Amino acid sequence: MCSIAGVIALKPQDPETILDYAQLLGLFLQHRGHEWVGVAHSNGDFLEVEKLQGLVSSLFGNSKLIGKMLDTKPQMMLMQTRFSTQGNSTKRNAQPHYLRPSTGIVALGSNGDIFDYPGARQTMQELDCQVISQNDAEILLQHILHHSEKSPETYDQGIRHLMDNLPASFSSWLATDDQAWLFRDPHGNRPFYWMIVGDCFIFASEDCALHGILNSRASQGHRDGLVDINQVLPGQIINIKLHSSITYPDGFPAKERLAHCAFCDVYFARPDSYIFGTPGEINNEQLCYQVLMEWNGDQPIMTIPDNLSSVVSFRYRQGKKLAMESPAQGAECVISVPASGDPAAQGFADANKLPFEIGLMRSQYVARTFISPGQGNRENLVTIKYQPVRDLFRKVKSIVLVDDSIVFGTTARRLVRTLRAAGAQEIHLRISCPPIVAACRYGVDMESKGELIAATRPVEEIADYLGVNSLAYLSLDGLKEVIGSNVDNFCLACWNKDFPIK
Repeated sequence: MCSIAGVIALKPQDPETILDYAQLLGLFLQHRGHEWVGVAHSNGDFLEVEKLQGLVSSLFGNSKLIGKMLDTKPQMMLMQTRFSTQGNSTKRNAQPHYLRPSTGIVALGSNGDIFDYPGARQTMQELDCQVISQNDAEILLQHILHHSEKSPETYDQGIRHLMDNLPASFSSWLATDDQAWLFRDPHGNRPFYWMIVGDCFIFASEDCALHGILNSRASQGHRDGLVDINQVLPGQIINIKLHSSITYPDGFPAKERLAHCAFCDVYFARPDSYIFGTPGEINNEQLCYQVLMEWNGDQPIMTIPDNLSSVVSFRYRQGKKLAMESPAQGAECVISVPASGDPAAQGFADANKLPFEIGLMRSQYVARTFISPGQGNRENLVTIKYQPVRDLFRKVKSIVLVDDSIVFGTTARRLVRTLRAAGAQEIHLRISCPPIVAACRYGVDMESKGELIAATRPVEEIADYLGVNSLAYLSLDGLKEVIGSNVDNFCLACWNKDFPIK
């Protein structure tokens, strides 16, 4: 799971404006990748690629590198932040990947994964393509260039061939010196959004980043009025020419069965995002936002259509449904595993008429734990990441602990021990998604099936292993009910082993 984002000037812009937009986009999407950050930037004459290990701030806080980029007077900046899924965490595997055909540098950044990476890699090598990394994005780039005539005018041809022949999840960008292409797999597995504002074409993995740009502009006094935030549709290709135009080359027909990643809603997405129009209330091309001309003190008023449902609302409904299915008798309050578990815990508390209390404090300086390599490393990070509010456990002894998921069991087991030590006598663990029984094949790094605790143990044994008084998951039928009428367009494979991209 990674993020992609970028800004392309449709008319000449101050390079610092391009840089500011790129920095904001990266910071708004930091939750999707914390290992590497990479950027491809161009002034229209030449494209350069920079990669740094660490957070987005590692790049934009590097004054030497920023000075170098500003000296080139960039008019386009395309980014990728990475969680390691295919290939280990090295610079060679970090994105963007780039090649040097006769026409100049071509770079690609992607979010997703190839279903059969070893097979795809072997195929490209048999076609005499030199694959130097162990990352799926390089395969996408090699495939596109090989199946085009290695000229920008034919890259859409290579993208269509990719969509037709390579089973994969990808929301991606491709860039040359003076233009870029956005494209998304025909199943629509990963989210992808774009908008036009201030004579700039801006895109991002989640619409919350675009919303953040609008908020930033409004706080500076810009009155943008009505702004359409558009989805890159499944199978769609968009071509953006620097300082020029936007066109829509023929893409590839969307699959009859889409495969939106439900785990994005459950865990990865920021709560203020509107991923896939959950829960089936929309599946169209546009989400319309409006910055009203009225001001409330120093803040602009941002309106969002009433028919949309945010991730936070989705998770709240998960918690309510979980409470209906598996209430905890005798519990005195509900606490969450922050922060993705907060909305579900609030929904559980409201449904069971229990108080919602802050029982755990989360360090903002520790990244997400289940993706961290190695069991020992994950356990150490959990200890650092969460600390109990001890005063609460002097007053209550029986609690409901709500979390969004259990993958390996590392976080939950350590947290239970911590809460016991703080004074909790009864802990009823409630999980707002079904048991994860299959490792994701599309870019969520769940490693091997053997490490997934629910794949090898029944619920009662898991409860005993974690040290809780009771354990219950949201049922698969319950999750489907929360998703709504659009459920057939979601990938639920990590819970039911039905992989739609094959």
